[in-house]
Amino acid sequence: MSVLSLLQAIVAIMIGRPDDAKGRPQDYIRDSDKRHSVFGHDDYDESSPSASEMVLARKPYDIKVYLNCLGIVRRVDAFLGKASYKLTNEDKRNIRFYLARYVACSIVRNAHCPPSEIAKIDLDKISDDLILPFFKRVKSLYRRHGGNDEAAKSPKLGRAFDRIMINTFSPPHSRRKAQFAS
Repeated sequence: MSVLSLLQAIVAIMIGRPDDAKGRPQDYIRDSDKRHSVFGHDDYDESSPSASEMVLARKPYDIKVYLNCLGIVRRVDAFLGKASYKLTNEDKRNIRFYLARYVACSIVRNAHCPPSEIAKIDLDKISDDLILPFFKRVKSLYRRHGGNDEAAKSPKLGRAFDRIMINTFSPPHSRRKAQFAS
């Protein structure tokens, strides 16, 4: 496991930015706020009563969250590697993080992937039959946005994908809040 692979899995699933995971993962290394959103703050100390709210807000995820996010991406990679889907290597690389996020959202039934729910995922229960309908939807969306590397890195595709996740996996009152925040 490389740090970059782990970073990309967390950015795609937990941060909800598969476009960044594909196109701008280094931003999450260079920018301290983005890095802390993935790995927590270096000075995080839950026991310190004087810790600032900013530091407390940057608590690292539970180790199971990191492992499950990476496991979901690996399971998606295995699915995409099957010859029957007739994907180019570029297509596999371009849709993997979108598909991983879709799978995670579907399992926890939530567009925001709560860490406590992601930590509970049993990776052995992620079957090809579970992934297949999401693969078809992701592939279709990807093709509608250009079906290339540029599309996969595009915030435009990321926003369109996010709307689908919210409309599919969020209760109606949450959708209204998300629409006003956009």
